Amino acid sequence: MTDRYTVLTPVSLAKIEPALLADLGGASGYQAFEASAPDGFDYHVVWSDHDRRAGIVLTGPGSSGATFWTDASSPQDAIARMIDDDMTP
Repeated sequence: MTDRYTVLTPVSLAKIEPALLADLGGASGYQAFEASAPDGFDYHVVWSDHDRRAGIVLTGPGSSGATFWTDASSPQDAIARMIDDDMTP
């Protein structure tokens, strides 16, 4: 499931959309990524390898700034879940 979707580019947490960054609340251990997905949208993703948890926000025109969190085996898995509308709490 995960490989068909996305190319991720690592970025610093400072580049992440403010709403997603605020959700982290200073939590450590998260990696940040920008992603372009074949659904035509761009995403920012923060992912914790330790917790196997990811936060996602749509970026660019039309984005509401709403953030989504899911259990995920990888950042790619998180985006696949978002696109497939299969978000796990």
